[in-house]
Amino acid sequence: MKNKKIILLILSTMLLSLTGCGDGLTPEEREAANQQESSIPELLGIPIDDWDTQTGQGGGQGQSDSELERQIRELERRCGTPDFTQQEYLDLAELYGRNGQVKKQRDTLEICFSLFQDSSASEQLQQLTVNVAEEETGIREQMARLEQNLSIAEYVNEAVSMLHGEEWINTMMPRLNQGTRGYYQELADGSLYVRTGYDEGGVPFTQVQRQQGDQVTVLQQTSESVQLLETGVADGSYDGVYESWTVLASSGDVIRENGNFRSGILVGDYTAQIRWGRSADDLLSLWNMREDMEMTTYNGNFGEEGISTMDQPDEGQMQVTHGGSEADCVIVYAYDSGKQNYLFVSREETETAENYIFRAQTMGMPVLETYAAYEPKADQGILSPAGTIDLARLQVRVYDGNIEVYDGTGWINMGSAKDYMEADPLAAGQAMGSQPGDNSTVGGAGSSKIASIYANRGGGQIAPAAPAATPKPTSKPTAPAAPVTPVVPTVPVAPVPTQAPAAPSNPEPVTPSNPEPVTPSNPEPAPPSNPEPEPPSNPAPAPQPEPTPEPAPAPAPTDPPITGGDTDVDWSPDIM
Repeated sequence: MKNKKIILLILSTMLLSLTGCGDGLTPEEREAANQQESSIPELLGIPIDDWDTQTGQGGGQGQSDSELERQIRELERRCGTPDFTQQEYLDLAELYGRNGQVKKQRDTLEICFSLFQDSSASEQLQQLTVNVAEEETGIREQMARLEQNLSIAEYVNEAVSMLHGEEWINTMMPRLNQGTRGYYQELADGSLYVRTGYDEGGVPFTQVQRQQGDQVTVLQQTSESVQLLETGVADGSYDGVYESWTVLASSGDVIRENGNFRSGILVGDYTAQIRWGRSADDLLSLWNMREDMEMTTYNGNFGEEGISTMDQPDEGQMQVTHGGSEADCVIVYAYDSGKQNYLFVSREETETAENYIFRAQTMGMPVLETYAAYEPKADQGILSPAGTIDLARLQVRVYDGNIEVYDGTGWINMGSAKDYMEADPLAAGQAMGSQPGDNSTVGGAGSSKIASIYANRGGGQIAPAAPAATPKPTSKPTAPAAPVTPVVPTVPVAPVPTQAPAAPSNPEPVTPSNPEPVTPSNPEPAPPSNPEPEPPSNPAPAPQPEPTPEPAPAPAPTDPPITGGDTDVDWSPDIM
């Protein structure tokens, strides 16, 4: 049927050239011929310098097309040639956008950015979201797999794992190594939105939003963090009870939060369970073990306006233990059960606890993304000359290093594939292009914050109050003398006189308590008035035999002297 219509179109053209008036077709036949022309797909990879010269057809072709589509075809015929300028790429992308061809608009802008590093192309790319129905098979399969994993609660770990792999980023960002791409897929009662690519630091990231009715699941992931938020949504804001998990591989922190949103503002009771990490850890391991960890529970409360109702400790008692914020620039919003440990957010110097509003963004929650939905439009590409190639049998292959085309009768050698690749202006632009993170303008609004989700949050401890200061002494006190413990001798020590007195005839022991001198055997006592008794007038009686004299006392004997020896001493009776 198609060949008959093509033959009919050729015959009608010949009749028109011969007769000079009319086309010999009924209105129905003319409409069918026009539809046949517009249904032929675009030929890619074969640059055409002048379409009219090669076909031999004048300006009469395409008169039924709109002016917008005519301008698109004029630029498409020269797109990819060496003289196609940077401005013409931007013009073609604009025409695609006006014609509802969003995928072609995005692809053209990506080529323009890759070749010329055009900043305006980068800015436009961040605003585009392509209906996945227009995409190639690999992208559609990845989106379908992600939707399946997020639709079943037990498969959420699988969703995190697939976003962490290289296959995801290589499939969803095939052309550029910087910037982002947006996709969306319509569901029965909602939608699935994906923004993926590289942030301003060159770190791969993905933000996923799956909305089902009035409930939304937001999964935000980088190479060093995972954040999962489940809550309600109303009028483009978070609204309702929420639960979130956050895992930070750089610090090893695992954070679980439960609370309430009202138009994106925290209200009512709030609970956080936190496992503070001590060092960097593997991201997937932390995520998979998050529910089996020992955590510290903190509780807080927010008023109707989103202002914390918790008491603020004295600045002098606040000691930050987690996070890098200064202790005098924070607002406490939760305490542990003993009210010794707290959670805080950083604040500006002009903000106080009485006027600081806790919003979803304040707590590090992802910002809800929006996109413009559309119906994919049928491609109105370049029209091929009728009857030249049987498109139904057209095939292309690379064989033995050459590109070959099958035109319906045999394979035509088009030359070395390497030569085509070297002559590709887009490949040359990518070779000269930058690596991820080289262009700081690429990444989308707010994407640079993804790698530091909890940068303005942390935890601390309240230090005990210092004791009252004692007056400083005027002089340095001396150390008290250590008490001397008396030593009980094992052997009694007898007093040793310095000079042995003359022994009386009847010697008596001297009584230490009696102040009177010992009376000798001579009844005449010494004069008491003389303080030092002088020897009596009568000669002293002959000395009695003395006991064995004791040796002279040695200086500082180590052992106490032993008296008595082997000789018994006879003592005279007490004459008193």
